[in-house]
Amino acid sequence: MVVLVPNATFGPHLQDSVDRITNASATEGLSVVVRFGRPDEESTLTSVLDLRPTAVVDLGVLASSQRSRLEAAGIRIIPAKVPATGAGEDRDPIDILIGRLQVRELVREGPRTLVYAALADHRLDPFGPPRREGIRREADERGLPAPTEIRVPLDIDAAITAVAAVLDRTDGGPIGFCCYNDDVAIAVVAAVRRLGRNIPEDVAIVGVDRTDLGQLVSPRLSSISIDMPALMELFVAELKAIRSKAAPEQELPTAQPDAAALVSIVRGETS
Repeated sequence: MVVLVPNATFGPHLQDSVDRITNASATEGLSVVVRFGRPDEESTLTSVLDLRPTAVVDLGVLASSQRSRLEAAGIRIIPAKVPATGAGEDRDPIDILIGRLQVRELVREGPRTLVYAALADHRLDPFGPPRREGIRREADERGLPAPTEIRVPLDIDAAITAVAAVLDRTDGGPIGFCCYNDDVAIAVVAAVRRLGRNIPEDVAIVGVDRTDLGQLVSPRLSSISIDMPALMELFVAELKAIRSKAAPEQELPTAQPDAAALVSIVRGETS
């Protein structure tokens, strides 16, 4: 079996997920190859096809066209369906829902100018674009301007420069930062404090991943929690169904997991 991991910055939760999948695979008598995605999508796909695995666990690497090619070659993809929430064609994938939840928390007590704070990193970013799209959709539905995007390095001086450029362009009204993850959120918090702005009155900040470190800093981060153990249990159930030659839909409680049950806001002191 192949576990496809995005070549992106990620925290301990994704590492734990890889460990959980590999342990479950060993229990099922499967050998596991962990493969990092590359900017060259074709080389990633070719390497997987050459291995001819029983299944591929996709943690955010494959485009829909790539999934189709692997499935046409008889390779099962886990998850069979991406977790989403909503009804019919309006179902939002999990990362779009994350962006929406960030906006809902930031504007809970009134409108704010929205900023998407991405991580300044040369690696692939499979999670950022859909989260940014979720922010844009939620802002549009609430009659708010589309978010400004900045890239924030994990360096205090560079973070101050990035954040100050946004603050200087606003009219002094309240601002809300939707951050790529808790690391970026901590960098934004540090920059905002050094710039003398009040949190959350002037500047509210929401991260993603609900890391232990984010809950230890002061002010304590507001963050989006992703129930990775529950998500991995769904993946493991699909894996067991494949090994037993049963259709995944016969083994899983639902054919398509509900993203709303997997993500939630953890309100701290930054929103």
